Amino acid sequence: MKINLVLEKDGGGGYLARVEDHQNLFVFAYTEKDAVIELKRVWHTPSK
Repeated sequence: MKINLVLEKDGGGGYLARVEDHQNLFVFAYTEKDAVIELKRVWHTPSK
């Protein structure tokens, strides 16, 4: 399964990482690296 990750600079000096075509999969972070790490954590966390 191919996942397209979109990484953008937000207006507040941080970064937005999101999964393309999944409006509810996104995170904000201070660095690009932290945004990607956090998005991976959210993506792989099972819902309760």
